[in-house]
Parts: sequence; structure tokens; C-alpha cells
Amino acid sequence: MQWPVDLVPSTNDFALKYPSRGFSSPFTGVVQNIALPGASFELTMTFTNILEDERRRLEVLTDQLRGNVEPIKIVDHCALGLPPKGAPVVAVASKGRSIQTSGWLKSAKVLALGDLITINGELKRVQNDVVSSASGLATILFNPPLRKIAPIGAVIETQNPWMWATLTDNGVTFARKPRFSDVTIKFKEAIYR
Repeated sequence: MQWPVDLVPSTNDFALKYPSRGFSSPFTGVVQNIALPGASFELTMTFTNILEDERRRLEVLTDQLRGNVEPIKIVDHCALGLPPKGAPVVAVASKGRSIQTSGWLKSAKVLALGDLITINGELKRVQNDVVSSASGLATILFNPPLRKIAPIGAVIETQNPWMWATLTDNGVTFARKPRFSDVTIKFKEAIYR
């Protein structure tokens, strides 16, 4: 299932969340924090003063997600995608926080710090400006790390980066007013899809 392109929220909150644990010594008061694997994106869409037709569409769409069971392909509506600068693909199969790619325009800045991209069905935020080599190769550093191996030839999506997501709760509550409604819908990245 894919989010309809014409259902655009009034506001769109987008965050990369990092799981961690903090420990405080009862003897010395020293605090230690430890990072855990599993960083993921969260998206909160708020629709304000929507008319009945749009409310009904949103109700049916969220009904089809069956709470947090069914994933939906979704985009950050505030992130402007980039026209592809070439036909970028994975050059060396790998996972982790960086990947070697090919197929870019030659000797050009192909990605900028903070750009969103999708690799092998996973949404990533680029951590530095990326300039391709004279042969169209480029190494991309991103967060969160790839969770599964991206195979050689996997397409790098720059124009419409997306993620698989599920609702964070088992339902969505619509605040109804005469003729208008408000709703906030919260999603979390479906990282083990």
C-alpha cells in the first residue's frame, strides 16, 4: 500500500530516533549511556480543518492499515526530492553506514549533506556532501545504518525517497467539529520488513 500523493498534511514532523540506555551509579553518581542498534525514522502528520471527504479518505486509509499491522510506503512531504544525477546503483554489496555506488554523473556534486535517499527499501539521511569521481563512482555516508545487505545493482532513489512505515498505535482518533475535522497520524519505520 502507498500513501496517496494528494493527501498532504498541514504539518509534518520527521525525526530519526536512536535507542539508548542510561545508567547512573548509585555510589558515585557517574552517568553512562550506551547506544543500542535499531535507529529508525518516525513521522507525525497533522491534518487541520479538513473537510468531510478528506476525513473519510483518511479514516478508510488508516482502517486499511489495521492498526500497526499493515505497512505503508510513505514519504516525508516536506523533503524536496532531487532529480537523479545519473542512474545511481549500488556498486559493492554491503550493509552498514556507507556504501560504494556507481552510475552518477561524472565529477559532480551528486548529493548534499542532509539529503534523504532510499537504498534497498530503507530510508537514509546523507551525512556529507557527495562528489562523484571521473568515472561516476561515489561513496555515500548515511544514517541509520543499512540493516540488510544492499545487493549490487540496487537502485539509489533520490527523487522520491520513501520508507515502509506502520502506525505507532492500534488506531487513529479523529477530532470532529461541525463541517471540519483534525487528526494527527503517527508512523514509525517498519525496519524489519
